[in-house]
Amino acid sequence: MKIVKKDDITYAMVVLPKWWSPRIPVILVRKLLIRYVLKEWMLTERAWKWAARRQICDSVLLHMLGAPVWLTGISRPPKENE
Repeated sequence: MKIVKKDDITYAMVVLPKWWSPRIPVILVRKLLIRYVLKEWMLTERAWKWAARRQICDSVLLHMLGAPVWLTGISRPPKENE
């Protein structure tokens, strides 16, 4: 898993498995993440490490999944005045 900072937003990217094909749509990745990671593992950093170890995810940025990055426990929620 990589933590990438871009434009003051922190993203988490998971390792791309060798068998991954570009033909596998992002929506499928999203469903896998929501089912196995986001819901059951309650948006924790441990969940992302778990997902990366099992290589179930594409290098999908969390914002593509509609999840605020701070919910993962990887970075803190943005403050209002920053």
